[in-house]
Amino acid sequence: MHFADITYPEDLSEDMALAASLVAGEIESYRLENRYVRKDGRILWGMLTTSLVRNAEGGPQFLIGMIENITERKQAEEALILAKDYNRGLIEASIDPLATIDAEGRITDVNAATEKATGYARDELIGTDFSDYFTDPDRAQAGYRQTFVDGEVRDYPLEIRHRDGWMTPVLYNTAVYRDGRGRVAGIFAAARDITERKRAELALQESEEQFRALLDATPDATVLIDREGTILALNETMAARSGGSIEDLRGTCVYDLFPPDLAASRKKWADEAFSSARPIRMTDEYEGRIFDHILFPIKGANGQVRRLAVISSDVTERKQVERIRQEAYDRIEQNIEQFAILADHVHQPLQVILGTAALLDEGTATERIQKQVERINAIVKQLDRGWIESRKIREFLRRHEAA
Repeated sequence: MHFADITYPEDLSEDMALAASLVAGEIESYRLENRYVRKDGRILWGMLTTSLVRNAEGGPQFLIGMIENITERKQAEEALILAKDYNRGLIEASIDPLATIDAEGRITDVNAATEKATGYARDELIGTDFSDYFTDPDRAQAGYRQTFVDGEVRDYPLEIRHRDGWMTPVLYNTAVYRDGRGRVAGIFAAARDITERKRAELALQESEEQFRALLDATPDATVLIDREGTILALNETMAARSGGSIEDLRGTCVYDLFPPDLAASRKKWADEAFSSARPIRMTDEYEGRIFDHILFPIKGANGQVRRLAVISSDVTERKQVERIRQEAYDRIEQNIEQFAILADHVHQPLQVILGTAALLDEGTATERIQKQVERINAIVKQLDRGWIESRKIREFLRRHEAA
């Protein structure tokens, strides 16, 4: 069998060229990594070391070749190259800043997102201390050290500092990587940009502060609940009425604050408001007090009612005033009716007296009687004007009360 028959075809030309140079005396020996084909078709890697044996006249006699099996080493090298290519592909495919950092804290690789976040090119970043690119280097170093202790760090808050001075809030996630001997060689670090989330949190905080100010500015008891009745927010008036503090009541069930019958009634109305997505107004009593409630559904981003704002007004005094006012109106009405009846009752006897006086022969007595009747008539007319004025006053009060 010729030696060429076991050499992988693509590797044969270089081997032959070097052998020719060896025979020509251009080189004394050569080493070459080649692939060789076994009888069963398997391909092996070998390190070929070739030298020339000359005859007595100094001419080439034969070649001596020694092949060392380096298949495992080549497979390991190829696996390493593949792994590096694979890792590089993963790093570049990520839209988040990614970096590999060695055991001394030096950056060994970064992706384009890291270049964008820091403002530095890849060549500028590699070999530098990773913590130099954070607003708090000590905190960054602490997270780095913690990775070696725990093997990973999750959602570690940091701020990347751009070379132009602006900052990007991120959550760092890290994990160790090991060398071929299983020793920790460094860490993978990934940063998730949470700028939008921070803005949303700030907007939510401002919204909550405004909502809290609105709650506290409302004199009525106000509470915000979800479908299960969990108290999400409340004001001081509601807390005081319930006999607790805002901190103690937040997160509890609002229906637990009332007797079962009242709780069931209020839950029924709340469920109706959630289902109908329309404001509801209802009135009930608790511990001798009368309350007006406005149940206002609040929709989420998906258009579904997720929360319910309940505003409760203690209207006990107002109801009492309304009752007293109504009683006063009723009394006025009765007085007006009595005035009218009294006037009728007085008019009739007076007419009888006047008729009787006209039949008397005594002129002086008759005249005196007529004067007294006229006086009584004047008083009755005054009473008539009084109940008419009373009607006007009643109508005026009712008109202004309605307004």
